[in-house]
Amino acid sequence: MRRNKLAAVFLGCAWAASAAGPQASSRQELDAFGAAVEAPDSLARIRACEAFLARYPHSEFLEKALELEIDAFHDRGDRAAVERIGARILALDKKNARVLAEMAEAEVAQEKTAAARDAAEAMAALDQLRRPEEMNRAEWIAYKRDVAASIHATRGLLAIGDGRYAEAAAELRQSVAVHPDKAEWQRDLGLALLEAKQPQEAVVAFESAHALRPQMPGAALFLGIAELRLGRFEDAARDLNAAVEREPAQREAWLNLLRARRALGSFEEELAQRAARRFPNDPDIQFEVAEAALDQIREIARRVNELGPESADFRALVARKRG
Repeated sequence: MRRNKLAAVFLGCAWAASAAGPQASSRQELDAFGAAVEAPDSLARIRACEAFLARYPHSEFLEKALELEIDAFHDRGDRAAVERIGARILALDKKNARVLAEMAEAEVAQEKTAAARDAAEAMAALDQLRRPEEMNRAEWIAYKRDVAASIHATRGLLAIGDGRYAEAAAELRQSVAVHPDKAEWQRDLGLALLEAKQPQEAVVAFESAHALRPQMPGAALFLGIAELRLGRFEDAARDLNAAVEREPAQREAWLNLLRARRALGSFEEELAQRAARRFPNDPDIQFEVAEAALDQIREIARRVNELGPESADFRALVARKRG
């Protein structure tokens, strides 16, 4: 879950002058914290936060600095660091809803029980929060919507893992309603809809994900599979070919590309050979390769038969068979 820059500045710096909020002990401390807030990218922010925490380990801005750092690690996809920094924050405030939500997001791929627990605790903490006096109503609503969107995304992924696809789609719709620009959530929504047998709606979500991040794992693959199920074979072949080029080890990309090519009647021997070599023991891929070859032979036989037994092509085919 990402906060926009204005929200980060507000949550980090605007409280410095408030008696109710954290106070800097010196101008140097405030400047060091400001450097973390204004860092130009996630790596710079991590370095600025580490420098601040090393220099001011007892600062009243400690929790805010750790929140900035966990955001930066989240942006970089460093799950272990998110969990490490999250544990430090929760030791200071075990009901920090935003951090609980980020922890749940980081855990969902490998620690589903922990993710479900942290998502539930995050939602409970969020429900109990009261708007700080320093935060206006619009900022408070935006903050709660951001946290809730992250929780719904985690719940959606957990539901997909359990095969509860309609429930997953409902959760993820709430997430993308808040952040339609989050490619991962669009992709996950598309996957839930595809498995819920709603390929038309799935294509819309996958197209959004692909437009936002064309190189994202699964973006072209899932879009191509959904298009294939809708009978949009040319679109499917185009996107699945892109998936094969971007993720050559992805078995589903090869398998569905072969199916799309067969549906189009456009057998490509080189493609079939590449697939067969890469997955020599995969029965589904070998079946598609064999069927594609048979389709080609049937088409040749049909066309030759139309020419009649006196044609040169017909005699060549008979001679080849006898040989």
